[in-house]
This record gives sequence, C-alpha cells and structure tokens, in this order.
Amino acid sequence: MSILLNGFVHMSLVAVLGIITLVAAIAFATHPGERKLGFIRPLSIATTFSILSAICGGMGATFLRVSSVVETGEPGGLHQAMIADLAETTVPGIIGFALLALSWFLVFVGLRRMA
Repeated sequence: MSILLNGFVHMSLVAVLGIITLVAAIAFATHPGERKLGFIRPLSIATTFSILSAICGGMGATFLRVSSVVETGEPGGLHQAMIADLAETTVPGIIGFALLALSWFLVFVGLRRMA
C-alpha cells in the first residue's frame, strides 16, 4: 500500500509541475516577456527532476516487488512482474516529458512573437 501511495505522490508532483510549466508557457506564448521566460526555466528543471525522482521511485518499487516474487517462488512470475512494473515506471517520463515538450514548443512560439 505504501508503494502505491509513493507512486501517487511522485506522479502527482510530475503532473502538477508539468501543468504549471505548461500554463506559464501558454502565458508566455500569448504575451511574451523576459520575466515570464525566466519563470519557465526553473520550472522546467524542477519538472525534469520530479520525473527522474518518479522513475527512480518506480524502479525501487519494481525491485521490491521482484524480490517478493523471488521469495514466494511463483513460476513465471518474475518475468511478468519485471515487465509489468518496468512498463509502469515509464509513465511519469511519458507524461512529464510530453508536457515539457509542449511547454517548450509554446516558448518557441513566444520567442518568435518577440522577434
């Protein structure tokens, strides 16, 4: 149960920081200014580190689950547990990096409007 809660906390942090970065990028694209751009840069870094933290947390949860599968000796369960959990570990990266890519595309639009 605590592993699920930890995953929720990490993913929530990725989502919140990613959405805040996206909203700041939308504001920059509509009304570009150096001050707004200065706000987006550290938000992007924070989002990136939250993604990496969530991935590390997911890998830790995967290793914990794999160790419990090894202890119980479920036939074929080891490979299935590893594949399913590692696939789930990629979710924060997929969502977080997609939000960052969209945010920086909007920054590009704002920079073009500034010129």
